[in-house]
Order: sequence, then structure tokens, then C-alpha cells
Amino acid sequence: TVTDADGSKAFAYGDAEPQPARTDPTESLHRSLAKTGGTPFAVEDQDITVETIGEMEGLDESTQEIIEIAALTHDIGIKNSEKKYNSSAGNYQQIEGPPEAKKLLAELGIESGVIDRVCWLIAHHHTYTDIQGIDYQILVEADFLVNFYEDNMSNDSVHSVGSKIFKTLSGKAILNAIYA
Repeated sequence: TVTDADGSKAFAYGDAEPQPARTDPTESLHRSLAKTGGTPFAVEDQDITVETIGEMEGLDESTQEIIEIAALTHDIGIKNSEKKYNSSAGNYQQIEGPPEAKKLLAELGIESGVIDRVCWLIAHHHTYTDIQGIDYQILVEADFLVNFYEDNMSNDSVHSVGSKIFKTLSGKAILNAIYA
């Protein structure tokens, strides 16, 4: 086996059998979202924030993949919410998002267990009580970090919300570094 310029393994003469190329699910999602016009929000910012918090928290590879996919798709229900309810309120996104995400992720060949968890996270990402699971906590914290910036919230408001919502040491550290 040889290594390509991008670091991926390639089949070389003499190997027992070729290994299928592994595709990073977040790369596929970025391409799919770009084809459909993406979402009206800062998907890349959310993805980077989730990736950073997850890595700082030392998540296992599977959980890291789930939160990165959830970050890219968590607002996928906005367009349908606006069409159906004339609103992009969080409760409508939680209803309309999971079916859209499930369809997209299945088309991309994402494993069903990952799809189920991502859809569950999308269905709850605007619910801030009884947060269970590190993936859920990180998604909520990352969403708030992006929204604080996009909504140009005051430091007092940011820290008030942060003290109630943020639980991970990494999320708190990023919050305090940005909004000292």
C-alpha cells in the first residue's frame, strides 16, 4: 500500500486486495449542502466550534463524527419551517429538521446508527433542559457560541446564558476566551 499526497492509503501492486477509499462524512456534507445552496447560517463556524470542543474534550472518533455531522445539519429544517409555519423558530426546526437530515445522510451512505443519533440531536438542539450526552451538550454550546456572535450579544448576556448552559470545560474556556 502507498500513501497518496493527501495522506490516504491507495492500492498498490502486491496488496492482497484493494481497500475502499474512506470518505470523510463532513466533506460529503459540505459538498451536498453547497449544491443545494447550503443553509442561511454559518455552517462552517458551527462545524469548527464543535470540532474544537470535541477535540479538547477528548471525544472518541465515533462521537466526534456524530457531533460534526450534527453541526453541519442541525439547521437543515429552517427552510421547511419557514415554508410550513412562516417561522424559523427552534421548535419548528426540531420538527422539520430530522426528516430532511435523514434523507440527506442516507443518500450519502452514513451508517444508520449515526443517522439516528444525528436526527435525535437535531430534534432536540433547541431544548436546553435535561441535556443528556456529551454530544448533545457540545452541540448546544457550539450553537450558542455561534449565535452569540451572529446576534452581537452583550458580554453580560453571554455570561448569563453561559453560566446556565455551558458545562464542558472546553466550552467554558472558549466562551471566556472570546467574551473575557
